[in-house]
Amino acid sequence: MNPNRIIEVFCGSVDYFFGLDYIMKKHPDNSRLRSCYEGTNIRDLVQCILFDRRKRVFKLDRYLKRPRRFILTSACGEIAGVMITMSLPEFYQKVGYEDYAVIGTETASDYCEFLKHPSLANRVEIVAFNARQAQLVASRLSVKETHYWSIFTYRGKTSARSCINIRLMNAGDFDLAKQLSKGLAEYSPPSSLRFQLEGLPYKNYILSFDSAASVFIGVCPSSTGVYQINYLVVSPANRELLPVAIEAIGRLVKNSGCELIWKIKTKDVPENKSLIKRSGFVKVFDERHLHLDCCSEAYKESRTNQAKEYRYAH
Repeated sequence: MNPNRIIEVFCGSVDYFFGLDYIMKKHPDNSRLRSCYEGTNIRDLVQCILFDRRKRVFKLDRYLKRPRRFILTSACGEIAGVMITMSLPEFYQKVGYEDYAVIGTETASDYCEFLKHPSLANRVEIVAFNARQAQLVASRLSVKETHYWSIFTYRGKTSARSCINIRLMNAGDFDLAKQLSKGLAEYSPPSSLRFQLEGLPYKNYILSFDSAASVFIGVCPSSTGVYQINYLVVSPANRELLPVAIEAIGRLVKNSGCELIWKIKTKDVPENKSLIKRSGFVKVFDERHLHLDCCSEAYKESRTNQAKEYRYAH
């Protein structure tokens, strides 16, 4: 009989904080694991979806309670791992990763314990943090495709350049924000600016140099005490200014008592290796987003029924 056991914990409970303490001690640089556990990533995702739909900003702290959180405890009562599962049935038609799981353990055997848990049934995506975890998932579940990301954190490089003027965007910059969004595939400076003006912890910076050139950088919350780079915009002619600009924002965020991370597609890391290093960032972990093969008619029907049930109940 396995001496370990998995129990579900609830937001704000004593066991919840035991799990959070485990993450901070055993996985201190894993901002993804912490943001999922705290629920901040789900709240921020829903804020973006609802803003796109209704052009209004909602403060959705109730979504912090949405994730299901599990801790794995040993026979002596010590925590050996955490798992978070998430579902957003009300947005099934909006996002393609509505059912996912994130697992953090120190050993392969403990990771496998979570993979056996019934809460993983019908997950669409599992986020793994190293090759071994990805192998364990693939050995038990059918993986359709994998997306790779690398996470970097700012480590406090000092800059020799001082002729930079940094200011936050304001309400008069909406037209500029719309112009900036034209070249971005994933992020929206206008919505980020709207969130900032509504008092949410989004920051949109304009960095002006003595040459009159400007760099535009947006940061958004990742987890408690951690921001991430949301977007970078600079003209091709001024790309050489990026390292100094990114470093300046990293220093600004760090001086506020927070950390700054940068999430980059792994395939894009080699061509940006010099930029990353010159900006003062170092890699802290990788993410492998394993998208499971859940395309059967039975699966689709179950998801449709769940969405209908959720809308009826809420």
